[in-house]
Formats: sequence, C-alpha cells, structure tokens
Amino acid sequence: MSKIIFYKCQRRILGANPNVKPVSDRTIQYTPEFKVKAVNEN
Repeated sequence: MSKIIFYKCQRRILGANPNVKPVSDRTIQYTPEFKVKAVNEN
C-alpha cells in the first residue's frame, strides 16, 4: 500500500482526467485503454 495520501482537492483534479477511473485517498486506477497505450508507447 502506498504511503502517499491524496487530499480531497488532489483527488478532484485527478478524477477530472479522462484516463483516470476512481481515485481513493491512496490509489489511482487508470482506464484499460490508457494502460495499453502507456505500455505500447514505452
């Protein structure tokens, strides 16, 4: 588990990103399409 804690304002900004699925106080979940694109570009 991450030691980083996202504050409410940070979660709101991250949640506005179309590549991000739900954001909790400790995790960011990305869309499957974004994950595939990130792997292909790497």
